[in-house]
Amino acid sequence: MQTSRRAAMAGSVFLVALATGYVMQNGNAVASRFADGQKLSEAPQSMQELQALQLTAARARTDLGIPEEPRLVSLATPAPEAFARAPLPDAGLSELQVEPGKGFSAFGMPCDVTLTASPAPAAMVRLSLRAACNAGEPVTLRHGALTFTEITGTDGHLDLDVPALSARAEFEARLLDGTIVEARAEVPDAGGYERVALQWQGSTGLGLHAFEFGAGYGEPGHVHLGAAHGPDRARVRGAGYLTQLGNDAAPGGWVSEVYSFPAADARSSGAVQITVEAEVTRATCGRELAAQTLQPTAAGTHEVVELSLAVPACDAVGEFLVLDNLVPDVQVAAN
Repeated sequence: MQTSRRAAMAGSVFLVALATGYVMQNGNAVASRFADGQKLSEAPQSMQELQALQLTAARARTDLGIPEEPRLVSLATPAPEAFARAPLPDAGLSELQVEPGKGFSAFGMPCDVTLTASPAPAAMVRLSLRAACNAGEPVTLRHGALTFTEITGTDGHLDLDVPALSARAEFEARLLDGTIVEARAEVPDAGGYERVALQWQGSTGLGLHAFEFGAGYGEPGHVHLGAAHGPDRARVRGAGYLTQLGNDAAPGGWVSEVYSFPAADARSSGAVQITVEAEVTRATCGRELAAQTLQPTAAGTHEVVELSLAVPACDAVGEFLVLDNLVPDVQVAAN
């Protein structure tokens, strides 16, 4: 449209130039009329001359090929079908769906279940479970007598660090559908750690407490879930730490607490007193609680001791039961 406007404007200017030329060529005749005292409005032949001028200009436009004024026209027939936008061929991707239970998860991941174990600092083992078709499901893990239940993530993955109870640490993971996978890791420094564990099922209010070298409640040597510290305390300070494993949200799930002390790197001599505490809650008052302790033996293994605890009535909610002498003290010699 912009090109048409420019062409029409050029034609109009050229038409004016032609008309000007005609007037210039006939200037003598006009001057003679003015010389006779006649006015243009009174000239009887002025209309004829104007018509002659228009006719001459039209002929000039035709002879020189000047385009006529642009006109708007409508197509008599629609555009050819060849110019219509054709839809892209359907590659079928929108209908590609992977049906769960056929060897792939809802996200198209293989349903293979794998468990790997690798050594970590402070005689820990990093466990990695991959079970894409068992997302959000409970899985029970065992390491010797140590038992705990975790829940896989939304992608079916589970990663956690577990204290090694032996230098040749073997692990088993059992899924909800009965699938069992195993893994093993060599942890040479596991023999340098003294480890005690307490484990139970469900929500019990139980907890493991360690008092290092005569420490009192709330002091730096009091290790419990509220002051668990972590493996770095063993490596940097030669002191103990607590690890909690398991999720009591899983029906019948196992929960474990493991106290670890780096006996091979001890910087003090003395005893670590181990106690078991139980908080009286609305969920546990008036009940009988069952638990297990895992205690190290002279042979380098762990002995399982069954515990049974009668919780007071519900008027004692908020109080704590302290059970001493359930687990022998851990004897430590400085190195």
